[in-house]
Amino acid sequence: MKRQYLYSLFFIPILAVWGQDIIQEVIRSEQGLLDRVVYLEITENSHHKVKEVDFHDNGNKFRSKTFDKAGEVKMVTEWYRSGQKKLEHSFKKGKKNGPWTTWYENGNKESEKTYVSDLIHGLVHHWNEKGELRYQGNFIADALRDVSVKNGRITEWYKNGQKKSEQHYRNGQLDGLSKRWYKSGQRLETGKFYDGSGISYTWDEKGHKIRERIFEKGLLIEE
Repeated sequence: MKRQYLYSLFFIPILAVWGQDIIQEVIRSEQGLLDRVVYLEITENSHHKVKEVDFHDNGNKFRSKTFDKAGEVKMVTEWYRSGQKKLEHSFKKGKKNGPWTTWYENGNKESEKTYVSDLIHGLVHHWNEKGELRYQGNFIADALRDVSVKNGRITEWYKNGQKKSEQHYRNGQLDGLSKRWYKSGQRLETGKFYDGSGISYTWDEKGHKIRERIFEKGLLIEE
């Protein structure tokens, strides 16, 4: 959609603080629909963009971005056409940093996690549209290897609500009890590990043991 500029940069200030003016630039489509509003901070010697808001064609907000003085994005927020918030993402110096949250259009939370310099760090949650938990796990950011690794309990659920797995990790390696289940709730696999080394046992859905596997430092060495 082609944009036409409705206003120039010579606006009446909408906010003045300690000699700094915030002015807005409004952009509309050829059809006259509100397309974007840009907020600029004007000082005596410079100006920079502090916020940018795009709109759906029904007039509701679509996306909002806030910027730091270097022009890097600090926060991105998006909304569905209905006006319900869709996501909220935080950044610092061009990297993912801080809470990242998404929502379904019905208002229920879809996912929640935290980044530190582009790496996931802390608890991660995923829910279905009904608000039922489907995934929960803890991660730590390993800056030296530039990866995020599982650390602590990781739990997953099937769509029917039955628990799918519950495993314990330390620094990315299985450490402690590991359990998995079929959708029916019948035991599928159990194991016990220390720093990635251990034994796991697998059962069929009738309860018969069908496999035994030995791991060392996360690698399968015998089956």
